[in-house]
Amino acid sequence: MTATIDHARIARLLNQGADILKQLATEFQLDGIDASPPPNPTEMLNLGSLQQAILEALLTADENGLSPREITKMLKRGDEPNVRGTLYTLEQRGVAERLPTPKQRWRVASIYASE
Repeated sequence: MTATIDHARIARLLNQGADILKQLATEFQLDGIDASPPPNPTEMLNLGSLQQAILEALLTADENGLSPREITKMLKRGDEPNVRGTLYTLEQRGVAERLPTPKQRWRVASIYASE
């Protein structure tokens, strides 16, 4: 018994296989691409407007942090005691931390600091 080779049938089969592989390759490439921007970790904290403003100010600070007075001036506010109270609240929530210095200096907690 002699087997006959149907070249057209083999060609169709190979083309179908190639199409499947191309589609699979495209899906693998798309899996590595996240079209949405990375999530902002502070968005899930439900911060109030003053808390958010203070956090944003702290994010601009260098390794020396900021004093409550500096933050108050940056935010163009006249209520430093309210800024201090909000800093304490942010500290309790793990968002801000005091620097171990004689003068009160604050920075964003390391888990929220951008590298």
